[in-house]
Amino acid sequence: GGVVQAGAFPLTFTSLHDTSLDYLLRLLVRTQGDDILLIEKCVASFDEHTVERALAEEALGSAQGHLELFEDLLSSEPRATA
Repeated sequence: GGVVQAGAFPLTFTSLHDTSLDYLLRLLVRTQGDDILLIEKCVASFDEHTVERALAEEALGSAQGHLELFEDLLSSEPRATA
């Protein structure tokens, strides 16, 4: 078991409950890109050939893989017409 953290529920989550998949994928691509930039800075901050850098590089590769998946899904998603 674990301990449930009491706290406020982020209201930003409720604003996404009825959005289109296309919108969510675009949001994921944008935020994943921001995360990748941050992880790249972390990688650069570590000395080469250290465990810390290896872990950061692993996280970077994973994040880049997720971004590629999101972009593939976005390019295969049928576009809604207005």
